[in-house]
Amino acid sequence: GNGDLSYFIIHPEDKILAKQRMDSLLTGQKDISEFRLIDKNEGVRWFRDIGCPIWDSNRQEIVQIYGVAQDITNHKSFEEKLLNERDLLRTLVDHLPDDIYVKDTQSRYLLVNEPLRRQLGAATAQDVLGKTDFDFKALKSAQRSFEDEQALLQSGQPLVSHIEPLTDQINGNQKWVLTTKIPMRDARGQVIGLVGMSRDITHLKMAEEALRRGRDFAEGIIDTAQVIILVLGAKGHIVRFNHYLEEISGYTLDEVQGKNWFTTFIPPEEWARTRSLFSQAINDVQTQGVISPIVTKRGEIREIEWYDKTLKDHNNNTIGLLAIGQDITDRRRFEKERNELFEAVRKQGEQLKALTQQLSKTQEVERKALTRELHDQIGQNLTALDLNLNIIQTQLAINSGQANEIIWSRIKDSLEIISQTGDRIRDVMTHLRPQILDDFGLIAALRWYTDSFASRVDFSVRLQAEELNLKLAAPVEDTLFRISQEALTNAAKHAQPDLVTLSISSYNDMVYLIISDDGLGFELANQATPTEKRHWGLITMAERAEAIGGYCRVESQPGKGTRVIVEVPHLDHHHTS
Repeated sequence: GNGDLSYFIIHPEDKILAKQRMDSLLTGQKDISEFRLIDKNEGVRWFRDIGCPIWDSNRQEIVQIYGVAQDITNHKSFEEKLLNERDLLRTLVDHLPDDIYVKDTQSRYLLVNEPLRRQLGAATAQDVLGKTDFDFKALKSAQRSFEDEQALLQSGQPLVSHIEPLTDQINGNQKWVLTTKIPMRDARGQVIGLVGMSRDITHLKMAEEALRRGRDFAEGIIDTAQVIILVLGAKGHIVRFNHYLEEISGYTLDEVQGKNWFTTFIPPEEWARTRSLFSQAINDVQTQGVISPIVTKRGEIREIEWYDKTLKDHNNNTIGLLAIGQDITDRRRFEKERNELFEAVRKQGEQLKALTQQLSKTQEVERKALTRELHDQIGQNLTALDLNLNIIQTQLAINSGQANEIIWSRIKDSLEIISQTGDRIRDVMTHLRPQILDDFGLIAALRWYTDSFASRVDFSVRLQAEELNLKLAAPVEDTLFRISQEALTNAAKHAQPDLVTLSISSYNDMVYLIISDDGLGFELANQATPTEKRHWGLITMAERAEAIGGYCRVESQPGKGTRVIVEVPHLDHHHTS
């Protein structure tokens, strides 16, 4: 300006500074100050003023104050901008997660940011400046960094993305950093130091190590798995397979890698089907459990069960197929042999069932014949003998009142023997084939048998039977009667019951017989071996029911009694009138 400052007004915030400056000048002190003045037209402006007091000739009194003021508004604006940029840069550097630093040609720190200051374990950044890595790091690590930096300073070539181990000064743990260092040059291009940045990549190294371990683990599984692991390209060429396929096929991966899978391993007659399945799988139609054969190097056919998964790249483009295969050749052979064995057993079972049924029929026929023989021949003979002895006894009494007592005693004893023998023969006839079963049917026979059986045991026997409105076939009646006999006999021998109940009913085309007792019960599992006498009885009942197309099952628990449940078909649908 023209030096006239009367046009300006001192900025309110600088009035105290202006007064202090004037006081200083009046004491004879030279002063250089920067302050703001308010321009009535242009607003606030900065001035630098050099003030100098003028003394009289005796230096006793200040007679004048001389001052030179310079408008430094533009300089102040530039300076403020630089300060703002510096603060912004410093804030940015301090808040970056990376370690950032500047070093001189002796590798001494000239600048460090906050993350690096914390990493080095220093209280303040000032505690780091002028020092080297030897002051903070282990000797080996510091020496390695120093040598790298000196080589960089000598060559002028940057060190880019260098991975190096580092010991954390805070917790002592080892970590990995990715370091970049570039030479710093002056205006003449001379190297005057370096700028470095280190990024903690420990988590990446750990992930990389975990990935490596995972890859090694996966490779171990692939190499030792007892299944085929096969990777095919999108066109069906062999990318890789594991040792298991090498073992069963006789081919090594090196022999066939890159070759067409189908022409190398698949029988010609299976090419069309296998290519079709491959086309489906490569187009995301997953094939699971498909059985397809392969041909080994020795010409053998192996049956393989396949499970496929389409392989895609990061852009979701199909790049191939992962196929997992299980060699089921031996299993298929075993299954075939097992099925043949099961079929043979089934046929034998049917034959045994038929034989059992025929045996049961034969037994009943023989029982009937024997019963008839006992009744018709032996029974008649005993009756005739009894009649003759009674006649002799009567005649002796008439003609010889004084007959020898020995004769009378013998005749009486013979009559008693004949009576007992008749009773015994009738019991045998009843056991062989109760006539009531043939004459009056199953219900009447069961009612007679349960009454007779109850008279010989120390527990009650109850029959709950509805009159069946149809005539059962003879084999059905025979079977249900014999099962009832067996169940009652088992209860008497093993159960110690107070009550045994027989319940018989019919529904639709089936007849149901349930024999239950409140006795001791037993563990069914303990009857699994034929050494148990009761087990044979259970088998016999089941075989009788199965022989006529029915079934028999037993329910029992210790302390909760036993139930024998029988279900058989009518076999004869002629209703009674």
